[in-house]
Amino acid sequence: MNTVTTPALPLTVDVRFSDPETIRNNLGPFAPKSMAYRFYAKAGHPLNIELIDVPFEHVLVSLYSPSGQFACAITFKSKLAHFHLPELDETGEWEMVFSHFHPLSGFGRVSLDQAGIHADSFNMAFDFSSSPSAVKSSAPKWHKGDFHMHTYVSDGNESLEHLDELCRQGGLDFYTITDHNLVVRSLRDDQQPTYSTELTLDDNGHINFIGLTEPLDIHSITKGASTVHESVELCIKAAKQQGALISLNHPFNPHTGARYNFDLSLFDTMEVCRPYREGKISIDDARSVKAFDMLWNNGYRIFAVGGSDFHAKARSEYIRPGKPVTHFWANSKSPSSVKQALKHGNSFITKECEVEFQLTEMHSGKPLMWGEGVKANTTIQFNGACPTNLCWQLVLNGKVVDKVENQEAGFTLELSEGDVARVEARNSEGNLKVFFNPIYSGQRKQMPLDWLSLKHQIESTYR
Repeated sequence: MNTVTTPALPLTVDVRFSDPETIRNNLGPFAPKSMAYRFYAKAGHPLNIELIDVPFEHVLVSLYSPSGQFACAITFKSKLAHFHLPELDETGEWEMVFSHFHPLSGFGRVSLDQAGIHADSFNMAFDFSSSPSAVKSSAPKWHKGDFHMHTYVSDGNESLEHLDELCRQGGLDFYTITDHNLVVRSLRDDQQPTYSTELTLDDNGHINFIGLTEPLDIHSITKGASTVHESVELCIKAAKQQGALISLNHPFNPHTGARYNFDLSLFDTMEVCRPYREGKISIDDARSVKAFDMLWNNGYRIFAVGGSDFHAKARSEYIRPGKPVTHFWANSKSPSSVKQALKHGNSFITKECEVEFQLTEMHSGKPLMWGEGVKANTTIQFNGACPTNLCWQLVLNGKVVDKVENQEAGFTLELSEGDVARVEARNSEGNLKVFFNPIYSGQRKQMPLDWLSLKHQIESTYR
């Protein structure tokens, strides 16, 4: 830990990283490293932070008050690079800590000032004392939106204003901003039902924390960790203590897929459907669906979500808000309703496809809900319809047991103890268009499962 004397503002700090290795995706025992700088600031005045010349990498900037209170976290992986805290609440020696979790060389420059406000400043003062305002409770219904999106506050290219406009144009009921390592509020709380972030310490595993109630002090949480993997799991456990849902993002992405041996019991959801170029088969989706079925067959109730991982204008012809869409069933978009629906799998995914369906207990005609557990020997009836021809598939315990190629499909199945059943629909190229979370009978015993072995087994079949 390097500490300099306490200068007054304005101040420009040179941050130098001198790790000898610069290989990314290093799976060795790299421990978190940090540098601390102190400066004198006055209460009642704003603080402006500007990242002048920084490596476009996963580097955290954590700010602490004179009494040691965590104030905010920003990231070097930023397009905006201007941050504004409207009013500091303490006078004295503040501390700014730079933390990185992978080998990195180079330098960055950061300026701090208490005068003026940059025209493009992003307001970093978030009120976590209350949840986002939600639409008033009503009769339960399906809400549709996107749980994985970025703005130019981290590494996206869209402003909050334009992102809001794009989501409206796409007909989304809500969107969740998951900028890297920090929490961003949308323009309207009724469009952002939960506060969330994408934990991104390196590129060996990105994880969404859905439904945070306060910002994560990642630097303090990871103190004493001997590896990045240990740091990630400490952050996961801290987020779970807040009641956040833990979602494994794009697990088979060749650049940012999950390459740590994660404790799978920590996860609530997993992305199984992501953007892909039309005319190309999404092998990522195929692998993720296979992993999803293997997890359920081994007793892990990890439900499926979709996310566009929207970043940039340049890729918007195939990566855009709501491609795919996650639908959840609830009587409001309150944080508790969102988390309840996702945690229990009361949700499904569509990609550029409208769908109508009925899921019922055949003999009584009682409606059933995706993610619901039923008694053994229950017979379920599914009927679904799409505007275009699709290949509908009934999947039992990870194996396709029935299929129909048409705009409409109907399946009947009796569930025995331990069975897991789900329905999906694919286009003529084999890409997912509809994915319903499973219904199941009974609880399978959770078997020890090694994520890296499972990942290797799946990847070897798609080479």
